[in-house]
Amino acid sequence: MKSNNLIAIYDFEFFPYALGDVLTWNVRTAMRCEETGKSSVDVYICLDKEHPASIYQRGLINPDNFELFFNELYGAFGTNPRLGNIYIFRQRDAMLETLEEIAAKADEHNLEAINDYLAMLKDKVSDGLLRKAYNIIEQKIRRNALMKKIIQRVVPEQIQKTVGNSLSDEKRLNDYFIKYVYSHESINQFAAQKGYIPFLQPSLGCGPDIDEVIARQFKGKKIVPFHLRLRRLDVGYGGDHTYTRDSDFLEWYDFLREAGTKHPEVQFVVLGRLQEKPLEILRLPNVTSLRIYGMGLGHELTLMLKSDLFIGTSSGFAALANFSAIPYFITKMNPGSCHAYAIPEGAEKLPFANENQKLVYEKETSKLLMTLLEAGLELKETVPSAENTSISQEINIENWLKLHTNPFHSSRTTSRFYKDEKYRNEETAYLLLPYLEKAREAVENNEPETAQAILLKLKNNFSDLCNRLPEYLSLEKRIMQKAEEAFE
Repeated sequence: MKSNNLIAIYDFEFFPYALGDVLTWNVRTAMRCEETGKSSVDVYICLDKEHPASIYQRGLINPDNFELFFNELYGAFGTNPRLGNIYIFRQRDAMLETLEEIAAKADEHNLEAINDYLAMLKDKVSDGLLRKAYNIIEQKIRRNALMKKIIQRVVPEQIQKTVGNSLSDEKRLNDYFIKYVYSHESINQFAAQKGYIPFLQPSLGCGPDIDEVIARQFKGKKIVPFHLRLRRLDVGYGGDHTYTRDSDFLEWYDFLREAGTKHPEVQFVVLGRLQEKPLEILRLPNVTSLRIYGMGLGHELTLMLKSDLFIGTSSGFAALANFSAIPYFITKMNPGSCHAYAIPEGAEKLPFANENQKLVYEKETSKLLMTLLEAGLELKETVPSAENTSISQEINIENWLKLHTNPFHSSRTTSRFYKDEKYRNEETAYLLLPYLEKAREAVENNEPETAQAILLKLKNNFSDLCNRLPEYLSLEKRIMQKAEEAFE
């Protein structure tokens, strides 16, 4: 029986914990799905403690932390354009048993993926288990002459003899990685033949929260997510050999600060781990991060697909832009980037890119970044009016509660999208209301000392807020009146 789903295997001993690679793998598996006439891609992820990472990441990723790296990356798998089911195996033997069952009914396309994976496992699993899986494939080949021809074409005898013997682990790993992930050649060829590529989709389940934050926090704004790579700040992630790919902090800061004055209609959203983001940039009023609202990678990828423009270095988040319709400028392009994209050095865009999707080789400067912003959004310098920039500092708990409890999207899971002083004060005031109610009840019960003790504690901790909070001031006044009446 021919399976209607394509089998796609992502074993972290062979493929990296890397955003760009997962997104590229998503597109390539979706292409393969379409080419083979299948309906969707079933993803098989191996996350085995005994084999937590490839030879290139073992210095950073180990049995104690590999699951955290996967948790942070999981949202990327949810953007696959043809996603069917996702299976996560924490024991490789269990996945092999499942693949063995699949191989018994698999067609030539899924057998190819399974056979390539088994070839990588020689000397890594028990002979009995591996031989059992191979027997399934061999029996199927013997029963089907056409299948035999296909497998012989896909995996020539010379390669079959070589794999696992004379080739080193590193060579085998590189060949396997290039075939299924790294090379853009197949993507470029697909685009040349069909005139398009499968675009990445919003990450599973993240749409409602992003719709909510756009409707509330970013209403009326031009949304520009950006990726400022500063790995040297994020020592927990290692990668000191990649510091040369880092962005220029001063040039980016100067650009963002100036953009806040020239283009107040633009909301910048910095992408990636907060540990990598300078606090000075996060303090800028026109910059925010979804992660301070408790969101994660899947939300960021989803927001990018709903944004007006992306600007960022040639790394993980750039891959999302590459495989989408959003306007973008990918900066810090270099010969290595061109090699990965399978394009000539100096090419202005990818073979399948639109005219508003450009590659930039010039050095990052604030002037260049401003030029890219204005070109990408066709912006003109504006002068913010007092009406647009002033925010009432009145503490209105009723309005805050209405905003907090009436979502725009019924399926959203969060609504705390604000970091300004007004929101902070109103949120704190809401939390203080029960204590003010206890103080009011104490006054009604003729227990002034209890009421005064509560108010004193509130004042000691939140003096500025209490001096502006109508509910506190009215209760304080009432206690004073009661005291005066008792004195008389």
